[in-house]
Amino acid sequence: MRPRLIFSLLLALVGGCASSEAIMVADGNRIAGSHMTVKPGSTWHKLPASANETSREEVWTWNGPQVDRLTLLPGLPDGKAMVSQESTADQQVPVFRADMTAQDLASMIEVSYRVNGVTVFDFEAIEPVEFLGGAGVRLRYEYASGIGIAKRGRCVMRVVGRRLYVMKLESVANHFDAVAPEFDQLVASARLSDRVPSSAQ
Repeated sequence: MRPRLIFSLLLALVGGCASSEAIMVADGNRIAGSHMTVKPGSTWHKLPASANETSREEVWTWNGPQVDRLTLLPGLPDGKAMVSQESTADQQVPVFRADMTAQDLASMIEVSYRVNGVTVFDFEAIEPVEFLGGAGVRLRYEYASGIGIAKRGRCVMRVVGRRLYVMKLESVANHFDAVAPEFDQLVASARLSDRVPSSAQ
């Protein structure tokens, strides 16, 4: 069997996210009730919300949550944090500010990993990218999970109307090159509709 098929079968067996309600089909999908849409070129699966997610994000997987995860965070308002944390946590992820530089945004992403137990984190590149019809920033990085698994990540971000739009991929290192083109296709498909839904106001 091809590795992609094996992963899909395992995913179905554990029953985590391969139900008909969770499958993302190759049509326009509005993300978390926002005015951001993407068009998957292949089957992604939406994962159930977890306790440490904000209500503004969705998490998808292509080959199972233990292999890869795609986080979509559309329209994070100025002054809000991109992760949910206890106010007593020793290390806090900086809140988003609309005037953040690319380096500031990269630092915010790095801290969001470190508060989850990542101690080894290295940027490969911080570079400009076209995203949502304008100039954004793309991060390429590698890190080790809290249990020492080598992983790679890619994140694209853009500030529009004082809100931050984020698409972030993380994957075990030896699988990253297989899923990265699927992520790049999603990034290229991302659009903002003309009207912001009332829930995002």
